[in-house]
Amino acid sequence: ERWVISSPSMGRNIGVDVLVGTGGPVVYFLEGIDSPETSNWISKGHAQDVFANTDATVVIPARGAGSMWQDWDNDDTKLGRHKWETFVTEELAPVVEEEVTHNGKRGLIGLSMGASGAVMMANNNPGFFNGVAGVSGCYSTTDTIGRGTIDLTVGNLGGDPNNMWSTPESWERNDVVSNPEGLRGTQLYLSAATGEITDEELEYYDGKPITDQIAGSLLEAGSRQCTEDLSAALTESGIDHTTDYLDQGAHGWPMFGPQLQPAWDGIKSALY
Repeated sequence: ERWVISSPSMGRNIGVDVLVGTGGPVVYFLEGIDSPETSNWISKGHAQDVFANTDATVVIPARGAGSMWQDWDNDDTKLGRHKWETFVTEELAPVVEEEVTHNGKRGLIGLSMGASGAVMMANNNPGFFNGVAGVSGCYSTTDTIGRGTIDLTVGNLGGDPNNMWSTPESWERNDVVSNPEGLRGTQLYLSAATGEITDEELEYYDGKPITDQIAGSLLEAGSRQCTEDLSAALTESGIDHTTDYLDQGAHGWPMFGPQLQPAWDGIKSALY
């Protein structure tokens, strides 16, 4: 189903893809950098296939392109107003959970930009989500790779990252690697690949600019380092989590799509 949800915090209506379940958990999804009007998880069929024989409700908001799915401190001249943490936790969730039958449990699954946003959102709202999965994300906001990833993600859409977080305190607040305490007690699944191109991906990139393949490889290698860094911080803090490292795979849908099933498997025991 296609729902339209009013967002007072952002001053506009937000389109949401919904696969309506039959009494199970509500699983929220956060998309990658482009966040199209119809989610890639829907248009490519992965969500329908993975959740076809479950009782879960899947909820995927749109139009968050380049936003990191964060509450921005300031409006941006290019990207406008983004208050995604407020929208998901205070505006979207109450509407969805009033309208559908569910068991009171919440999951959150994100990929790429959405993985970063999901883990940050869960860390900033301890206990709101019972299980969180991050596929190929970056989780520091202050180290070299993390800051560079954010600058690239927001800047690629023409936005200014300093409108998102306008003070050093804002940047530090969202650095999950430095302070992952908000994730304690949440079932957490993290995955990333190496950036090495698979045979399937060679076919996918055939006919596309070589820069697409290079970017996919470099972005995934960065995601792998970011994931290892978060895992080390979680281990040091004594916070349980699961990691799944793929030997091959670049940053793109040939790799993302097949990761949904293991991501769901990695958190669903906390949702029932």
